[in-house]
Amino acid sequence: MYAATKHALRAMTEGLRLEARQKGVPLKVSLVSPGRIDTEFFDALYPGRAPPPPGGGDGPAPALAAADVADAVVFALTAPPGVDVCDIMVRPLGQVG
Repeated sequence: MYAATKHALRAMTEGLRLEARQKGVPLKVSLVSPGRIDTEFFDALYPGRAPPPPGGGDGPAPALAAADVADAVVFALTAPPGVDVCDIMVRPLGQVG
């Protein structure tokens, strides 16, 4: 279900963007797709395992810090008026898959 919901978000985002363009609405629509993040989500998926260190390094797998994803959102929001940041994929260096 996780992969299906990610695909659905991408389709809805693009659909919203196209609908806004057709109606002449100057709407910017951005989708931020993060890779593995060091959050409580990891703990829920893998109870009892130590979370991976933010930014990678020695550990089960590299992970982003929540601030890394927040920086991507700020990048999209602060783009110049004539720039539409449509899709951002942020993964920790070394993430496989």
